[in-house]
Amino acid sequence: MFVRLVTDSIYSEDVSYLRRFPTFLLDKEDEKIRNWIVNFFDEYGKVPTFPTVKKQFPWIIALDETDEPLAYVYDSTLDEMKTAWASHELEKLSLEVDIGEVSDVGERISELAHMLTGLSSEVIAYDEYDRDKPLRERVLKTGIKEIDRVTHGLADGDFGIIFGRLGNGKSLLAGLIAVNWYKQGKKVLVVSAEMLADDIYSRMDGTIGAFNPNVLRDPSAVVPQRAVIAHIARNFEGKILTAQRAVATPGAIRDLIRRFNVDAVVIDGLHLMRSDFGGVKAGWERLKDISNAIKLIALQERVPILAITQQKRGERETASPEDIAYSDAIGQDADIVISVKQEVKDEATRSTFLICISKNRFGAEAAAHILFSFNTMSILSEIPVTVEVD
Repeated sequence: MFVRLVTDSIYSEDVSYLRRFPTFLLDKEDEKIRNWIVNFFDEYGKVPTFPTVKKQFPWIIALDETDEPLAYVYDSTLDEMKTAWASHELEKLSLEVDIGEVSDVGERISELAHMLTGLSSEVIAYDEYDRDKPLRERVLKTGIKEIDRVTHGLADGDFGIIFGRLGNGKSLLAGLIAVNWYKQGKKVLVVSAEMLADDIYSRMDGTIGAFNPNVLRDPSAVVPQRAVIAHIARNFEGKILTAQRAVATPGAIRDLIRRFNVDAVVIDGLHLMRSDFGGVKAGWERLKDISNAIKLIALQERVPILAITQQKRGERETASPEDIAYSDAIGQDADIVISVKQEVKDEATRSTFLICISKNRFGAEAAAHILFSFNTMSILSEIPVTVEVD
């Protein structure tokens, strides 16, 4: 059954349905094939050919290509394998009942039913909605006063965008927010299509240890704070995780979220990612697929995701969501849009940045001038300002 989906996914050059297929329905060999194909795509940006797959798994038999839509093949495969899995589990439960290993049959049947029904969308009735619980169980303050004042932070399911021109402090702002989440005891996944893990962690060390991380690019530099930071990191409740290789697709990010049960995600270089659907597409189409997928992941996995992307070329005094590169593809998906512009730089030791919240799905817009010290990697002052978006 599963080989049909594997075959058509390869012919269609689309791994998205393999990626989302529930692995508990697969036997060990099918799961190996699924994982290998998905990992191949994440590594090389292309779906492997069938001969390539067969080199790894000689026993797999290629089926003839069909004209059925891949979504239909996925749905039919899922239905067949759900039925087979349920039949097998009920048969196993019956044997366990016969030999007295199960005391509460109803509870076991409810567990099995929950696993199966959890594969499809569930609904919440308006009259049964739980109004005693918080609107969001997790709201993470960014540490930037004006952002937190109007947004209260990023909550479960929120998709935030930071954008700006080259060298204007996008990664700097995102790093400050990531470290602030870490200090709140959260597990933060930081993925970058632009930097190695060593560079990411050196910036984190600089922010936590109050030193300029650029000194670490000198191999002979001695930074005593790093020994203290290493001790703190080993004993601190919060965690920062980053992949050793570039994470290239939204599906790969989803896999890491589920595998490590993270509380928040920061993506440096949204515009450099690849779509899970593969193929060659125009820039705006590729970004549309990526942006839609990231927003869906934030909602389905109930984690806040903050992503960095580029600003269009232009000379506006203040930027709006329309100034995001491929804005039609990204701006609509984002709940919160933050622009960053470096306005004054003082001998490479400190800078003044203009930060504008130019879209806030849940409240007002706002702006602030932030004076930042590169020597201590910290905000020296933050002054709210009133700006008009051109």
